Amino acid sequence: MDVSEALKNRRSIRVFQNRPVPAELLKKIIVAAAEAPSAGNTQPWEVVVAQGEALETVRVRNEQLYLDGVPARADLPNIFNAGKVTEAWPEKLAKRYQDCGRLVLGTLGIERGDKTGRQAFYRAMHRFFEAPVLLLIGFDKRLPEGYAMYDLGLYSQCLCLEALAEGLGTCIMAAGVFYPDMLRAHLPVPPNLNLGIGIALGYPDPAAPINHFERQYAPPEEWVYGL
Repeated sequence: MDVSEALKNRRSIRVFQNRPVPAELLKKIIVAAAEAPSAGNTQPWEVVVAQGEALETVRVRNEQLYLDGVPARADLPNIFNAGKVTEAWPEKLAKRYQDCGRLVLGTLGIERGDKTGRQAFYRAMHRFFEAPVLLLIGFDKRLPEGYAMYDLGLYSQCLCLEALAEGLGTCIMAAGVFYPDMLRAHLPVPPNLNLGIGIALGYPDPAAPINHFERQYAPPEEWVYGL
């Protein structure tokens, strides 16, 4: 698989097979992604692996916090931390976000007024779509957040592409780090770590339509200048 093919085929996977990821393969993917560039070669990313019983505990607790209406309390600000998330956004970005939501839910046959269907989807999301592995990607609290998060993004994309090359799928999830205090209570999260993002990882279910819908991308005229 060449780079262009990998970029085209990487996508968010929301239904995984009930199949464990071999330990050596998981380690290979995590380590290979560390070839990512970083500011001054600082390599600020740190990875916490959740699987097995620990992941099941976190899955249940994460879902219950959502059902109890507990607001997201992520270590770092993200698009879900405050109320109506798109209210202050540029119009074109708000539209893309809303269109994506309609596309995902529509693929599942969930209409706008279907509160039961929507809650079922969000419950699945807070359970990390039943992925056999959840990776928490973080960085030391003493680092400047802007540059560290930029580097975490580079690492995360490399990890997703490496996973794809090995036949696995990923879903980068803000919901993976909504409740960091709960995660710290059940996983070996170093005390100095800001949790930036979660990545669900496993073998994709090829029969699930949600893993195959046609994605929409903005034309370059909307975001490239001077070319």
